[in-house]
Amino acid sequence: MGFSILNYSSIDIPSDPPQPKFDISFINGIYFKRHYNENTLRLSVDQLTCNVKIHGNGSYEADTLITMGNWREQMFSMGFEQNYFEKKQFHLYWGVDLNLYYGIYSGQSQSLSGLSNFSTVKQNKGIGLTPLAGIRFTISNFLRISLETSGSSLFFTEFENKKWTLPMVKNEQNQAITFALKYNVGCKISYLF
Repeated sequence: MGFSILNYSSIDIPSDPPQPKFDISFINGIYFKRHYNENTLRLSVDQLTCNVKIHGNGSYEADTLITMGNWREQMFSMGFEQNYFEKKQFHLYWGVDLNLYYGIYSGQSQSLSGLSNFSTVKQNKGIGLTPLAGIRFTISNFLRISLETSGSSLFFTEFENKKWTLPMVKNEQNQAITFALKYNVGCKISYLF
């Protein structure tokens, strides 16, 4: 059993307003591993939450938009890893995870000219595959620290609800199937039972 203690994540989701491109988070996940000789079964739950503030060109009549919101994603993963180099306290490993993904964005956008104002709620639900590689250091019989990098390929359905208050009151709803890549570098600490 262990915890993700430091994590650097990037996600590339084509959308308007743009989603966050990277985030650094602390203690954002919990994982369980069951070792069978050189093979290991993995199970983990991770969460990323970050605030978004974007000042840039928007899609409303070439006006400049200021967007502020909150992005939260959760990922449930299960898979396997295999050691391919072992020394007494140093292990290299590789593996693959199957991911179930859920993300939600809620925010407010306003133009500098005051001609447009809208709120956006987006929900993403999907599935992905994540190849990974890592280095594990054994500190004691019960304590290990791992550095791990991974890259997820995610297919998900994006539901968007946009509520305009300026220039006129109206609602827009969109749905799309999207592909995204998520890169991850993390430090994990585990306690062996």
